[in-house]
Amino acid sequence: KKGFGMIPAPIMQHSVSPELLKNHWDFFKATGQNKNFSPKFLAIMRMTIATSGTFQHCDYCVDGNAMMLKSMFKMTDKELKAIQKDPSKANFDEKESKMLSFLLTATSDSHSLSKASFDELRKLGWSDKDIFEGLKMASQMVAAIYMVNTLKIPADFGEK
Repeated sequence: KKGFGMIPAPIMQHSVSPELLKNHWDFFKATGQNKNFSPKFLAIMRMTIATSGTFQHCDYCVDGNAMMLKSMFKMTDKELKAIQKDPSKANFDEKESKMLSFLLTATSDSHSLSKASFDELRKLGWSDKDIFEGLKMASQMVAAIYMVNTLKIPADFGEK
């Protein structure tokens, strides 16, 4: 509650399994220690994966991350809609733009990634640990989308 100002519904759902709740929370703590992924980057990554609809669109995930971006980074609805429509509008530097593109591809068409895709990230300064953790966070987002949609968790963040 301290970190988010509320307890997000997907976290509350984990209360039926304290072991998985601890595992889930430990995952977020561990990945949050990687300073190469800013909170803004991670929120945009989560929002754009949830917007893509490659697997399923997730209103809760889109709205929750958009709320975080508005609150923490003073982003406007116009900026957020533009990024949702075209993730390259996120206004990241080349390093972050390439990682975002890589993660979006990994969650939509993973077979299209090649050794050159990984090498390009390495040349920009991403380590193998960064690439692995980025992939883990992106794939975790896909899993969260399925959980939220299956459990029919409503997007109750107020007006969009």
